[in-house]
Amino acid sequence: MKILGNSLSPAVHCCNHSTVFHLSLIVFYLSTEGTNVNGTYIKFVTMLIGVAFLFWFCSYFGQQVIDEAEKYHFALYCAHWVDKTESFKRTLRVMMTFANRGLYLKAIGVYVIGLSSFCTVSEISKMCFP
Repeated sequence: MKILGNSLSPAVHCCNHSTVFHLSLIVFYLSTEGTNVNGTYIKFVTMLIGVAFLFWFCSYFGQQVIDEAEKYHFALYCAHWVDKTESFKRTLRVMMTFANRGLYLKAIGVYVIGLSSFCTVSEISKMCFP
């Protein structure tokens, strides 16, 4: 299940792809520059930390949405339904059906935003420029 509609998805998708691009450029610059400590090197290290934190923050928020959806599914599963009315049981079945689909943030339907995507992007940016 995709939340926040299509209005936010393109912005999140572009932000994530620009983050990957920035991380790759920064890692490339740092690997070609060496350990020469000057103003530019410090500027790029600071930018690397800022961009990585920004992407981590988006990924962390996405992971929180995923975790809360799992708690919601478990709460529905633990509901005491035996002595309830037939209407309550039907509603519970519908809610369980929707809860089984999962709840997460997606960027234009391409990939799920979570901490796993943060780890993947970090590994790819380190792998591109050793």
